[in-house]
Amino acid sequence: MNSLRCRYSAHNSAFRSKLKKILSGFSEHRKKILHAPFANLPWNTDLPDSVRLPHGITTLAVCGIGGSSLGAKSITNALEKHSIVYLNNIDPDFVHSQLDLLNPKKTLFLLISKSGETIEILSLAKLFLSKIRSRKNFLAITDNPKSSLGKLAMREKIPVLTSLKNIPGRFSALSLVGLLPPALLGVQVKKILEGARQTSWNAAYTLAAHQYLHFKNKKNITPVFAYCEALSPFVDWYIQLLAESIGKTKSVGITPLKAIGVKDQHSQLQLFLDGPDDKFYIFLKPEKSHHNLKIAGQRFSLQKLFDAEYLGMKGAFEKQKKPFLEISFPSISESALGELFFFFELEIAFLGALFNVNYENQPAVELSKRITKTLL
Repeated sequence: MNSLRCRYSAHNSAFRSKLKKILSGFSEHRKKILHAPFANLPWNTDLPDSVRLPHGITTLAVCGIGGSSLGAKSITNALEKHSIVYLNNIDPDFVHSQLDLLNPKKTLFLLISKSGETIEILSLAKLFLSKIRSRKNFLAITDNPKSSLGKLAMREKIPVLTSLKNIPGRFSALSLVGLLPPALLGVQVKKILEGARQTSWNAAYTLAAHQYLHFKNKKNITPVFAYCEALSPFVDWYIQLLAESIGKTKSVGITPLKAIGVKDQHSQLQLFLDGPDDKFYIFLKPEKSHHNLKIAGQRFSLQKLFDAEYLGMKGAFEKQKKPFLEISFPSISESALGELFFFFELEIAFLGALFNVNYENQPAVELSKRITKTLL
């Protein structure tokens, strides 16, 4: 049974008429992505059946950038797993500060590069290998064992897990890349996959149709307003998914923005409500938090205040006639996360079909990588 509940704001008759026409193409577009490699992951993931941290290891350090870490980070942050660090940037001060927090003898460094050629991860790997003597503190993931990372791991006698080759990094949340880190920390990843299998393809296509039509109506910005601090990395994950998958031509591209409630009511809400009418919004909110804190001297709890602020924000959007989709679900759980991941992956694939762009490649990113290597 699907746990995600989708409710759209009201639209005029002209919009509804165009939407109905687009929605009639669901079956045709579903055929285009039905056999896409990522679309089979909920049923055929490449994660080993049994995984655990080596004896004596208490902390996991994930060295991966973009899709190599955002999926895992979305899961571990949402489920409040704290014995994990994400080395997802090569800013020297950031790397230095993170290493200062770690006990190298009790840390497993997980090196992730699907291509095996990501220069940032190769550089971090060599940096860590020069500082940490034991090779038992390292594990690598790549889809190409013959790549630079694969060869480095072979020379240093580091175990290598081979990920599926034909899945773009940003679509790898439900694969070995996204599931291994939470699995090592004890997350029941089977429940994540069970949640993904519940996803409504029709609902995902409906969102793609709305977003496509709003883009045609010059609403080319999509802020994702999450009323759940724990979903902040998940919004980052969706930002990459949308920006890198759809932004492919001078005339096609939707700009994603991030907002977290309620704090961004005090920073971005003014722009959203009174600024340019160029946005279609996605609201994300669990119906209940895991904790309900009482406020001394008040007849309402923190949960009730939080819910009231959300309803007040949503009411303001309705009054200003701003278009939005509200996605709600019972609470943060493994199952809900799995459904959210697969829902948005399907939505982006459908959006690529509607725009007739290749949602799986990223040619501009590859250009940047080539220039960087030339400079070095």
